[in-house]
Amino acid sequence: MPSKTPPPANRVLVVGAGVAGPALALFLKRKGWDVVIFEKVASLGPVGASHLLQSNGVKVLSLLGLLRELLQPKNSRVISHFIAKAAGGFPFLGVQRARFQKFLIDKAIAAGVPVHWSKNVVGVEEDGDAAATLRFADGSEETGAFVVACDGLHSAVRKCLFGK
Repeated sequence: MPSKTPPPANRVLVVGAGVAGPALALFLKRKGWDVVIFEKVASLGPVGASHLLQSNGVKVLSLLGLLRELLQPKNSRVISHFIAKAAGGFPFLGVQRARFQKFLIDKAIAAGVPVHWSKNVVGVEEDGDAAATLRFADGSEETGAFVVACDGLHSAVRKCLFGK
């Protein structure tokens, strides 16, 4: 059996292309990490009605440099409404979830972060402190320096690592 080629030391595998996955990927990419996102669904679709972004979440958008763009009139279909500013100067924002998710994914892709669709995680293996490998239902595998689970409440990564 041939030995595996070690992954680049800076490769991060992010599982989940909801809101947290693309946002985290953008932060990591800006810090020089080689980030890849894996999502179990085949494509974006209607999910949930809306999110209320708390002021700390809006601050994250500001740190990513996305808040001004999100507030532009061209993005008015993403934002449902504003609510008064909280302490710290950032508002609460109501956003349409599917459009907001697409906005973040588009920004991640534009930053050079690949998003792989239809990648259902069925296994996670750790190789000491050196690497982690994701196994997918389609039989493929991906290895990186580490895995970040952003795959939500019913996390496949958590189930693989810790059971139900």
